[in-house]
Amino acid sequence: MKINQKYKTIAIIIAVTAIIALVSIVIIMPLAATIAADSAALAQEKQKISDLLKEASQVKKSETFYRTQLKNIERIDKTFINSEAPIDFMTSLEDSAALSNVTIEVSPSQLPSSKTKELPILRSLGFQLIIEGLASECLKFLDRLEGSPYLIEIRSVNIVRVDQPDALKNPPGAASPSISKVKTTIVISAFINSNR
Repeated sequence: MKINQKYKTIAIIIAVTAIIALVSIVIIMPLAATIAADSAALAQEKQKISDLLKEASQVKKSETFYRTQLKNIERIDKTFINSEAPIDFMTSLEDSAALSNVTIEVSPSQLPSSKTKELPILRSLGFQLIIEGLASECLKFLDRLEGSPYLIEIRSVNIVRVDQPDALKNPPGAASPSISKVKTTIVISAFINSNR
């Protein structure tokens, strides 16, 4: 009987070991595989969240940069004239002429085609300005024109001395250009914003 008891104990141990092995194969292994797959999916989701946070941070930085540069963009945009109604530009020219004590006539001008494409992106309108006044005042107007808030290019300047009445003429040898009356013809390009 002792042998029988011994075989019974061994049979129970083998049966319990087989049941444990069977349970581990049937239940624990799929559970472990599911946990591994879920862990991998969780790691992927964490990576996606990390990437989205980085992208959101980059968008925030871009938005902040845009907001800080918006004033500069608006200021640059104001340097271009409105091609459909250049009244503000012409009023600015007339105001500069009045401040310089010269008379001005503004008319459209056909610009000569440039063989060098310096600024192919920018389009421009041509204007011819005829200014009359004392030479020093015409130079003041030219200074104001160069310092105007508009993006312009002076294409040509032609200055001609205007005949003065005898009472205003300078004595021979004492010609002073500051009291000489001149007629100045200026051709300018005023750049327009193509996006307007």
